Amino acid sequence: MVNELVYRIAECVVHTHVCDVPVLAVTRESFDETDVAASVLNDSGAFIWSCLEKGMNVGQIIRQVMEEFEEEEENVREGVTSFLDALKKQNMIIESKE
Repeated sequence: MVNELVYRIAECVVHTHVCDVPVLAVTRESFDETDVAASVLNDSGAFIWSCLEKGMNVGQIIRQVMEEFEEEEENVREGVTSFLDALKKQNMIIESKE
């Protein structure tokens, strides 16, 4: 079930701040020109990333985002899923087998 899905953060990704802006930086040694070197996070992206760092599953992340941003479940589910899919395509997160 999607809600129970857990992602782990790829070892090559570092969460940092540049001029108080949250950024995900890729530290791969073998860097392909098609890879994303860094991604700037908005407030909701940074919040979702912090949930990933805590090991939350997708359902828990959706509930936390709904509570934090006082948004409806349908909008949150769509946004969270889209954000996680983008991170997965960029190999920044990996589906956990645990």
